[in-house]
Amino acid sequence: MNNIKVENLNWNQRFALIEGFDLADDETITMLKVNPKELKMAKRLRKESGLFDSDPYIDLEMFRPLLEAIRGTDKPKPAAKRGRKTHKIKDAYEAIPYDKVPVEEFMKEHDVSLSVLRRHKHFDHKPELGKVNVRKYELVHGGEKILCIWRTKP
Repeated sequence: MNNIKVENLNWNQRFALIEGFDLADDETITMLKVNPKELKMAKRLRKESGLFDSDPYIDLEMFRPLLEAIRGTDKPKPAAKRGRKTHKIKDAYEAIPYDKVPVEEFMKEHDVSLSVLRRHKHFDHKPELGKVNVRKYELVHGGEKILCIWRTKP
């Protein structure tokens, strides 16, 4: 910033920065190192008496790194993604067939867990399609019972 301190700027230069960079009040307070009362008073004096005018000769580019540093720290960080995406669960519940299907296959195909499939009262957003069943069922006569999933028609 070529060793120019923002504290040493006069209000004409400060208003040139405020207008040139379109600063919000909180950014102005941080960048120009003024307190809120001082900024409010300067704005009022400018509005009522025209005491301060923007300095047309100030080099705004000299202050851009300071502005970018201030705006860079205030950017909200993206929220960390947690848990399973809801659309996968909704899609899985909509795809539950009326015929009995082994749960293991269904879980792999739709990438949902058994606990999600068992909690149909919480996750099934279309109960009008029929009741969801997750139970052991004998698919082949005389064979062993395996855990299956299906809907009963309403």
